[in-house]
Amino acid sequence: MDKPSKRYGDERYGGMNRSQPEIRHLCSKLLLIGGQEVELTSLPDRDLPILLALGERFTGTAVRVVRLGSSSFRNVAHLWLGRESPLIAIGTGYALARNHVWHQHAWGIENEAILETTEAHIDYFGRCLIGRDATAFAEEHALNPLTL
Repeated sequence: MDKPSKRYGDERYGGMNRSQPEIRHLCSKLLLIGGQEVELTSLPDRDLPILLALGERFTGTAVRVVRLGSSSFRNVAHLWLGRESPLIAIGTGYALARNHVWHQHAWGIENEAILETTEAHIDYFGRCLIGRDATAFAEEHALNPLTL
């Protein structure tokens, strides 16, 4: 069963605000980039401190879409761990969907493009994982049934 969707500004957001108050800063940052809402399905977000400190917008990058399923984290994990992976890094953070809602997301990074495994998004904000960090991420998410 899917987790109930909680969005920044929603009355259900109050409890999340108390458990991880810095989420307000991330939501504000994302909404300044664009969009209308931020969907918060997985809080507390353990990557929040690093996203606030080092997160960046992935702009001016071409997006290549290869549909592999609905779990972006699992899809990217399998690609990274694959023997003939085209990826040089993994991006993880938030993506702005065509419905103008930001949501947690992961994407691949090739030499010249974002490799999207679900559907193209309007914008991306997150951090880049390479080497051991990318492998640790991939191993964690490759078989996890709770992965987004």
